[in-house]
Amino acid sequence: MDDLVNSTERFNGSLQQPVLLIIEPLTLTRTCILSILRRELAGFEIIEMATTDGLGCVSGRDVRLAALSIGDKPIVDPSVESDLAILVDYCPNASLALLSNRDDEATALADALEKVNSGEAERMRKVASGPASAPASSPPGAPGTREKA
Repeated sequence: MDDLVNSTERFNGSLQQPVLLIIEPLTLTRTCILSILRRELAGFEIIEMATTDGLGCVSGRDVRLAALSIGDKPIVDPSVESDLAILVDYCPNASLALLSNRDDEATALADALEKVNSGEAERMRKVASGPASAPASSPPGAPGTREKA
């Protein structure tokens, strides 16, 4: 009976397996990664895709890790920055991993984390400083204002 209840709850989405998300454009590489991860991590659902275009399918899921392949692109490439921003939006609680073909990405990882964290901090600042909390005008003599002579 418990098996029936568990399978019904899983079907209805109340019990979700944690998700690993693999984004790799090269089919052979993606297939090899999936083969290893599925064998080693049976308790996780593994979702794979070639690009970030299909991220709608992970909305509302318990994504624990999102691995993004950036190939030979540098971390400052606009498409990489865009993909990272999309991942942060769709998988806000997931850890991010970058897969790269470059040898110099170790130092760039710190830059990537800084960009992701500063983007999150910027979003939080925008929310916190919304129109309700912004003063209409500064009083005369307030710091940063000049009084007319």
